[in-house]
Amino acid sequence: MLVEAGLLVSIGDEFRGPKRFIYALVLDDACDAGEFLENLSTRAKAVYRRLLRHHASEGIIRNAEKYKYLKSSDPTASGLYEYKDNQSQTRLLHTVDKDGLVILLLGVEGKKENKLKAGAVDRAKRCRDEYARRRDKIVSSKVPSPTGRKRRRR
Repeated sequence: MLVEAGLLVSIGDEFRGPKRFIYALVLDDACDAGEFLENLSTRAKAVYRRLLRHHASEGIIRNAEKYKYLKSSDPTASGLYEYKDNQSQTRLLHTVDKDGLVILLLGVEGKKENKLKAGAVDRAKRCRDEYARRRDKIVSSKVPSPTGRKRRRR
């Protein structure tokens, strides 16, 4: 439903596993995470492909250097995670929705340090919130009325 509505785009069948389905978010006709992945070096693409495939099939990545929950002093940043490649000094930020749906939000380049720039976290929060808002709108418009009649908009 969310793919058909243009909110999400598949990044490949190999990332729809038994534990997780991984999609990239589309906002304003742009897919930041998909474009980020396309522009990486061959080696970095292989690292992220391996991480995403493992996450889709196993459901968990135990290596804290490669995958972690974003810790922030800002309580509104909850629900954000990152895949990380130290050699290319890049990160792929995402959120997890219901039923194991992983939504890739955006990719960032930066230092090897454990701290992300505040601007990247803010942008990821905006993407996550916009995804949730649009998802709820799409889902509520598709849910039939219990009486079988169309709902009236007020």
